[in-house]
Amino acid sequence: MSSKKKAEETTSQQPVNEQTQEQAAPNQPEQEAAKEAPKDDCAAKLNEAARKLAEAESKRDEYLDSLRRSQADFINYKRHNERARSDGYEEGNREAIAAVLPVIDNLERAIAAAEKAQETGALVDGVRMTYKAMMEALSRRGLEEIPAQGVAFDPELHHAVAREEGEGEPGTILEVYQKGYRMGNKVIRPAMVTVAVGGPKRETDEEEDNE
Repeated sequence: MSSKKKAEETTSQQPVNEQTQEQAAPNQPEQEAAKEAPKDDCAAKLNEAARKLAEAESKRDEYLDSLRRSQADFINYKRHNERARSDGYEEGNREAIAAVLPVIDNLERAIAAAEKAQETGALVDGVRMTYKAMMEALSRRGLEEIPAQGVAFDPELHHAVAREEGEGEPGTILEVYQKGYRMGNKVIRPAMVTVAVGGPKRETDEEEDNE
């Protein structure tokens, strides 16, 4: 092939190459944009996933808090019912025992009267045995006699029906008219007592009274 023919072929190919380059040149920004688009889309998806995860975690925490509150409420409810049942049982027990106390009082009076009259026999022995058995049964249920004779007056435990001058210190219980009872810290019945006021009479006072 001659040099002239090669030159013509080269010259005829140049416009085609230039045209191809011109056509390719405008597509480069689009190609770069196309390359960037997947990155942006991936970032958007990651952000959306992160947002949904945060929402899920927030809801999870809310559910857990609600569950904890429900459990705490149930425990408190259970404890309240247990206390209510226990308090109801104890209150019923106290009421039943309080109803029996007048019977105890009558047995004590009968025993005291028999001892004063120096009576003996099967009937008196039977009363004593009945009284002893009842007191033992009540004691097992927690009943206790409230100390009264000779102790300091306590308005929480004693009920003063009279106040008199006597040999004891002021405020000391001189006489017990009716025994008092309690169960633990609960008073079933206060003791009915006479309380000392002032002090014992002095000899000079007695002499003045005699004059």
